[in-house]
Amino acid sequence: MNLAKRMVGWTLQLAEFDISFERRVHNKAQDLADFMIKLALVGQDKNNGREWFLSVHGALNQKGSGAGVILEGPNKALIDQSLGFEFKVSNNQAKYEALLVGMKLTRELGAHILIAKSDSKFVTSQVNGDYQARDPQLIKY
Repeated sequence: MNLAKRMVGWTLQLAEFDISFERRVHNKAQDLADFMIKLALVGQDKNNGREWFLSVHGALNQKGSGAGVILEGPNKALIDQSLGFEFKVSNNQAKYEALLVGMKLTRELGAHILIAKSDSKFVTSQVNGDYQARDPQLIKY
């Protein structure tokens, strides 16, 4: 499935939550890269070459917040899910929530190795242990 089809699919799924796309301003420090997290899921056996790939994104506006999860498994199995939150969250909290949902789903599907991507350097740096959050709302993640 190509990127354009995925983006259209996300747009349709997120439309029910009244979440709209806003173009990002170029951030040189981030350089528009995806940051990666490689997680060995606790309690899982050998890798067996069966890596799963998770992409997470958070979004919010005045009317609400949500997140998207795209999970790609062995043999190109693709699962995408949109999430709407009934509680107020920051953009980073939405990304953390999406990451947690993706990790739980991956574990339920029996994955051994998960490679997660996010467009948030903050989130990936904290998960990788390179950064420690100070905000009380983010410490719990």
